[in-house]
Amino acid sequence: MKKIQILVASIVLTAFTACTSDVENEQTASTAKSKSAAKSALVNPTVYAAGYGRSSWATQTTSTIWTDGTAFDLTDGVNVGSAWSVFKEGTYVYVLTKEYSPTGGPTISKVWRNNVLLYTLPTSGSTHPSSLFVSGGIVYVAGTEFGGPKSIAKLWTNGVPLNLTDGTYNAEANSVYVSGGSIYVAGNEDSSTGKNIVKVWKKTGTTVTPSIISNTSYNSYGKAVFVVGTDVYVGGKQSTTTSSYSSKATVWKNGVATFLTDGAYDSSVNSVFVAGVNVYAAGYKYNGTNSSALAWKNTVVTQLSVGNNNGFAYSVFAYGNDVYIGGIEQNPSFSNAVNVGKIWKNGVEYFTTSQDYYHNITSIYVQ
Repeated sequence: MKKIQILVASIVLTAFTACTSDVENEQTASTAKSKSAAKSALVNPTVYAAGYGRSSWATQTTSTIWTDGTAFDLTDGVNVGSAWSVFKEGTYVYVLTKEYSPTGGPTISKVWRNNVLLYTLPTSGSTHPSSLFVSGGIVYVAGTEFGGPKSIAKLWTNGVPLNLTDGTYNAEANSVYVSGGSIYVAGNEDSSTGKNIVKVWKKTGTTVTPSIISNTSYNSYGKAVFVVGTDVYVGGKQSTTTSSYSSKATVWKNGVATFLTDGAYDSSVNSVFVAGVNVYAAGYKYNGTNSSALAWKNTVVTQLSVGNNNGFAYSVFAYGNDVYIGGIEQNPSFSNAVNVGKIWKNGVEYFTTSQDYYHNITSIYVQ
């Protein structure tokens, strides 16, 4: 699941089939209908996307959710808004957004349910919300709080905040995942050596256990987390040398790194999703001139953006035999001035936002 964000991105692959009947003599017909509906949903699932966009240069960007391509703005365009994560559980669709205060105060993070504001996250400073995960009706949000001497990695559970770091070093929380009764948050934190290191904070009950995932000699950043059983996958990037600013797109499995790019220029995995034996990742690679939106299936890469158009992939979600990627691509008709949000399905363009002005898709969920 940017962060569920992806992912997504980062999120669970689940197919539910329910067979019910109102009366005993209608059981056969009802079961057949339920199976038909389940098959139809698998073939033509609903694709939810979160992001932001603007309808004119005179308005601000709005926090937006797209449902099968139909846009709904959660904010009115008066204040700057953006959506960073989308997740569906049962009949509820949750969206995580950020909004700038109209009075110039701290940014405000909000959780929406079925397009209605559920609550605003309490914070003592500005926040950047990164990722949302819902399990059993409980809403978990990972993000970063600013305003003090150092940024704080945080987890909110139904709006109740928990500091994952103590403020000794700058830290970020970029992705959250719930599995086996534990909550996993991936991010990064500065260290005494001056290097950024990837961390996973695992919360079980009231106990939070931090783990260092990356090589502490290199600058590394954790963007996404996905958990299967006892295996913890983290997507992000790691610098190529101890002094280099170029990075390799990286997936760590239980702390063991797999590099997906050569590190000649900056690249990153922004979202990771595991289905069966396959590890799917979405991200980008810079080539010295422009950035390309990329998708990986294990270590096999596919370029999503067209030609030399700038592109970034932020969220990946596997559903059935299909893989959906959300991101952004430069609109070739308007050069660098305008960008469009895009969803690619199996490497082919599936949905594009308005060709006017500026849009971005940061998170997708398919069900």
